[in-house]
Amino acid sequence: MQEHGQQFEVRDTGFWLGGLSLRRPRPGVRGHSPGRLDDRLCGVAAEGDPRITNQASYLQGATFEWRSWSSDQPDWDHDHCEFCWVHFGDHVFSDDADTQLEGWTTTDGQHWVCRTCFADFRERFEFQTVNAAP
Repeated sequence: MQEHGQQFEVRDTGFWLGGLSLRRPRPGVRGHSPGRLDDRLCGVAAEGDPRITNQASYLQGATFEWRSWSSDQPDWDHDHCEFCWVHFGDHVFSDDADTQLEGWTTTDGQHWVCRTCFADFRERFEFQTVNAAP
C-alpha cells in the first residue's frame, strides 16, 4: 500500500512505514507506549510519521509546562498524548501499565504530550516551555 509516497504494509508483528517498524501495543494493553516506535524513528520527527495528524493546527508554537496529571472535573479520569495516545492519569490504570503520571501540557491544561513525543516533535512544532522536565 502506498501512503504519501511511502511504502506502508501491515505485517503480523506491526506496521512497516518506509522500512521503519511501528510495533503494535502489547496484547491486553490499551493505547500506545511512549517510545514504542522503532529506535531509528525516536528523537526525530520523520516525514510521514504516522503520529502526526492535524496537531499543527492547534499545537504549532504552543507553550508547555511539565507537571503531574490532574483534573478539576470529578468525572474526568484521564487524558491522552496528542500524538501517540498513551494515557495520562493520577494513577497507573490496572489495564495500562504504561499510564503516564506526569508529562508536558499546554499552559491551559487542554493538551498533553508524553516525554517521547515532546522530544520527537519539539523542533518541528516549535514548542516553547515555561519550566524543565525532571
